[in-house]
Amino acid sequence: MANVGIVSDSNCDLTEEVIKKYDIRIVPARIIFGEDEVRRHYVDLSYEEFYHRLVHDKATPSTSIPTPKEYHDVYKEALEKYDEIIVFCTSSKLSSMFNTAQLVKKQFFSENVTIVDTQLITLPLGILVSETAKKALTCASKDELISYINDVLMVKTHAFGGFPTLTYLQKGGRVGKTASLMGNLMQVKPIFSVENGEITVVGKVRGMDKVYDLLFNFTQKMTKKHLLELLIIGHTANLEVANKLAEEIRAFPQPPKDIQVIEIGPGVGTHLGPGSLIISWIGEFDKELLDL
Repeated sequence: MANVGIVSDSNCDLTEEVIKKYDIRIVPARIIFGEDEVRRHYVDLSYEEFYHRLVHDKATPSTSIPTPKEYHDVYKEALEKYDEIIVFCTSSKLSSMFNTAQLVKKQFFSENVTIVDTQLITLPLGILVSETAKKALTCASKDELISYINDVLMVKTHAFGGFPTLTYLQKGGRVGKTASLMGNLMQVKPIFSVENGEITVVGKVRGMDKVYDLLFNFTQKMTKKHLLELLIIGHTANLEVANKLAEEIRAFPQPPKDIQVIEIGPGVGTHLGPGSLIISWIGEFDKELLDL
């Protein structure tokens, strides 16, 4: 039996290739269309179908956390192969997944299940999960992995970006209707970051072209200072623009060693809507380099 296995909720937005490569188990969030059509991320809902329906269906889909049984079944399966498991959860300030994960552990499992409130979501959550999974393959102990998570990954993993419309946040009750309408009319694009477990607006620009320029210029300055090595470019149904940004960054004199393009899944995409552009990285976050 192997030593430590890795489990995450589906808001990590990892590719299926990475999930398979590092033997990561996923507890899938539920996406609800209409009144009673329930689909599950990574199980029976493709990204292409999701974003098509997000745009064209009359009713905006909603999200729901996995059931306790789904957590239980994933824990049980993982513990058939591993001595212990580490379970990564979306920030408890953004979702009740952490509470459900903890409840299932307390009721059915012993100390061989460790729950981590990552204080993150989507791309940076995915970085935590995948980097820990890589280290787990070296036969690192649970204590070594927890130290790596707390002392390295959680303090050096960052993200920020922008999205083209406030409409989907308004439909999900995250912003008021008036604020959404005025923001859209003024072409104001909030620049958000994940800080202290919450999504925080760190500035505003006008137009998605300005979002692109902001991400490009910031990354260029960061690479000159050697402040990042792994860079994830995330998008919601915006692959062409994300690939363009990736190619321009690869042309830097000293680009990050690893640049990946990843589509953000339904759990977060429901609230951002199509067209968003986000970067996430391991390294420092020098906010003075932001042109805001």
